[in-house]
Amino acid sequence: MYELRIYYEDTDAGGVVYYANYLKYFERARTEHFRELGLDIMDMINRGVYFIVARTEVDFQVSAQLGDILQIETRIIELTKVSVTVDYIVKRKSDKKIVVKGKSKLACINDNNRIMRIPQDIYDKLNSNLQHIK
Repeated sequence: MYELRIYYEDTDAGGVVYYANYLKYFERARTEHFRELGLDIMDMINRGVYFIVARTEVDFQVSAQLGDILQIETRIIELTKVSVTVDYIVKRKSDKKIVVKGKSKLACINDNNRIMRIPQDIYDKLNSNLQHIK
């Protein structure tokens, strides 16, 4: 689980988290989740393996505000030979209310920006964390 505090820079004029920032939060949480699985972004880049966002969804539930601490649960919910789908649940730590739900589908590409098969060792690490949503 990834935690972050909401700072002034994260908010709009009303002190509410600016909606587009959730995409950055998803990115941070996903990067940390991959790291926990033994997948370092720089190592993959050095191998010519990149994951790019092909599709994303964000479902806003309640507002997060200045000073809140958010907890982001990240799960791998779908895996194919060339893509991985990651699910996010963002909760406010103080009351455990769900703030945002989201999902991102990432395509695996090479140095030439072409879709490529996920290398087997990376696939195996992602697959070890695959969780089916009921």
